[in-house]
Amino acid sequence: FQNVTMEQVAWQNTIYKLKLPSLSKVQAAGYNHGWFFETPIVDSPKMMEELLREIKGEGSPNNNDVNVETGVYYQSISELIEEAKDLGCNRVVNCTGLGSVQVCQDKELVGARGCLLMYDRESCVRLPHPPAENPLLAPPPEELHDACIMVESAPWGSNEYPCYMIVRGDTIVVGGTYLEGDGEPSMRPQERERLLENARILGIDTDACQAKGEWVGFRPYRPTTRCEIDEEH
Repeated sequence: FQNVTMEQVAWQNTIYKLKLPSLSKVQAAGYNHGWFFETPIVDSPKMMEELLREIKGEGSPNNNDVNVETGVYYQSISELIEEAKDLGCNRVVNCTGLGSVQVCQDKELVGARGCLLMYDRESCVRLPHPPAENPLLAPPPEELHDACIMVESAPWGSNEYPCYMIVRGDTIVVGGTYLEGDGEPSMRPQERERLLENARILGIDTDACQAKGEWVGFRPYRPTTRCEIDEEH
């Protein structure tokens, strides 16, 4: 992690050649410092598919016992434990997410609602990349690389309404929201408009291309980590 000024980001970008808002644009919005770092990005749906293929693959001792679509909904930990015993399991991993409210009687767990627009990385139209403040250092547009950008402070973003772009495989994800306890399953029109504005801020020409999809989901959230011994089981 590097805590850098926006001038330093612009200078480093002469080497990294990333698709970033221009220095003048971010400074006009009042941003003078940020964090610059490299991180792995996991394409979660593809990762889960690969894990399932690995478990069910040839040579796996459990390939005939894997069934992720049982249609069984457990109502309690006791019911789950009995089923695990019947199947000869000696470990149980809690992947129930918000289902832990019911299964584990976790009254502090709530959903933190998130909204996303998804663009096809290959075909989505980008706004013309602004010229570098120093033209001698400007890389050709075809040499620029996608970058993940996150803004959680005004005017572009906030803790509840961050402005971000995440490059994930063949998809560019634009977000977002983080609304604790909001149970609305569909995207509200004003949220869609805000995400379109975020996409424009971060370099997508929303007049020339359409999002290939939108998503609303609920992140499991609780104020503290729950780690305790279950005396019953």
